[in-house]
Amino acid sequence: PMHLLFVHADSFAFEWMSEGDPKATETEGRLSECVVVFATVEADDTDRVVSAARAAVESVADQLKTDRPAVYPTTHLSETAASAERAVDVLDTLESALADDYEVLSVPRGWDKRVELVRKGHPHAVQSRRITSDEPVDTARDRDWRVLSPDGHIRPLSAEGAAVSQ
Repeated sequence: PMHLLFVHADSFAFEWMSEGDPKATETEGRLSECVVVFATVEADDTDRVVSAARAAVESVADQLKTDRPAVYPTTHLSETAASAERAVDVLDTLESALADDYEVLSVPRGWDKRVELVRKGHPHAVQSRRITSDEPVDTARDRDWRVLSPDGHIRPLSAEGAAVSQ
């Protein structure tokens, strides 16, 4: 399964420090009010995982109210990461699938990047997803959210607009 780690950020920036990905055209990039998607493609991931990953990015971006994902490839979320070529193919396809509806920042593949990340400080600022092509995507809208108030009462919480029912 593909592993995604989402970090809701006030700002994110990278600067390329040495040569690496021959496809890379950008040597630096910056986004504000975004979600950084650290992504690891595994060796057994099929092309079908892209649509599930896109749905996961859409779900988290919707929950966090941002339309600015930065896709950051990494091998560090799994012990069975795909080859560099396979990961590039899958993540390029994911970025293309997102590009029509989002302002996507594509972070080049390679080792030597300087990264600046200012994370937001709320309970949903960091989330992870394990994506397979044959299992449903975990979305915030499908969960039963509740709030425990100081007076000890438990009240339902709506994911739309974060309204607490009385």
